Amino acid sequence: MATDPTKEDKEVESNSNSKPKKTEEQYFEVIFSAKTHANDHEDVMLGCNGEILNIKRETPVVLPKRFLEVADHASETKWKQLPGQPRKRVGVVKRYPYSVIGPAKKEDYEKAKREGTRKAIEAAERNLNADGSRNIS
Repeated sequence: MATDPTKEDKEVESNSNSKPKKTEEQYFEVIFSAKTHANDHEDVMLGCNGEILNIKRETPVVLPKRFLEVADHASETKWKQLPGQPRKRVGVVKRYPYSVIGPAKKEDYEKAKREGTRKAIEAAERNLNADGSRNIS
């Protein structure tokens, strides 16, 4: 004799079949620190899921949290070795340190990205000759 599942069983079934809710992405206004030595790049380049951002140092910029996580994971291990002794790990240094100014809005990020993309396209067009070859000067 078959019995109907209880109300609790139906709730468990409906919860197990539902997709996890997508959370709203967080945005922050940050400033990336200046170059600390000659080998550092002029700009910070961060990539996440095929999206690449070229970010000017020492300028406030709005970024999604996912790019800040990429910056947090970009680190360099520092070592020290004295003559006659094995090499020792002395610490880990962030490649792209930044300071958080505060929370920001998605609209601010999208507006800045559109403006930056427009400037990049204009700069690329200025460097093209009429025949499509690059102007290297």
